[in-house]
Amino acid sequence: MKTDFFSRFFSLVAVRLKTCLLVASVGLLAAGCVTTPDSPATANRNDNNTRRAVAVNLDRSSATPEALLAYYQALSAMPANDLVRERRLLDQLGLAPDTQLRQAMVLGHPRLPSPELTRANGMLENLLKSDPTDAKVNDLRPIIRLLADSYAERLRQENTLRRQNAQIEKQHQRLLESQRQASETKRQASELQTQLEGLANIERSLPRTRTVRSANKL
Repeated sequence: MKTDFFSRFFSLVAVRLKTCLLVASVGLLAAGCVTTPDSPATANRNDNNTRRAVAVNLDRSSATPEALLAYYQALSAMPANDLVRERRLLDQLGLAPDTQLRQAMVLGHPRLPSPELTRANGMLENLLKSDPTDAKVNDLRPIIRLLADSYAERLRQENTLRRQNAQIEKQHQRLLESQRQASETKRQASELQTQLEGLANIERSLPRTRTVRSANKL
């Protein structure tokens, strides 16, 4: 009887141990599969590292249309400070058509702290006016034309916005002048009313003896 009891007892303990080990294994596996999201600071650092890696790996040597399109796409992932450094670097690489196109891409990029659309558009127009037999320019001509049209439209919109802002400023100044004139007119009217009330008070305070004497003589 004792042998059967101990045999059953140890069998039950073995089954429970196996169950606990299985549950623990599943828990560890789930913990290994679940990834916790990065904190905002970690995400920002990773994003900045990725952007800087893109900036470092920019291809400035290839002059194919595909390389130029990839270059322009990579600019959108660069921080503003890296765009400034890229502009300075391109200024030292000569006047090859692909280099001028890259310069125009950087100069007119909206992420640049101070975009130079007019200069960038002028560079593109000069490239379009270059020798039609220049194979290096002809391969890039569709990209140059597309970018030049985009810059021209942005310049037109900026000029329109500038004129509208100038008109709004003029209207604002006119409104301020009208308010100033109205305030001045109100002030003058108030002063005139004060003077009239003062004269009326003086008139009421004058003695009436002369009038009484004239009446007695009659």
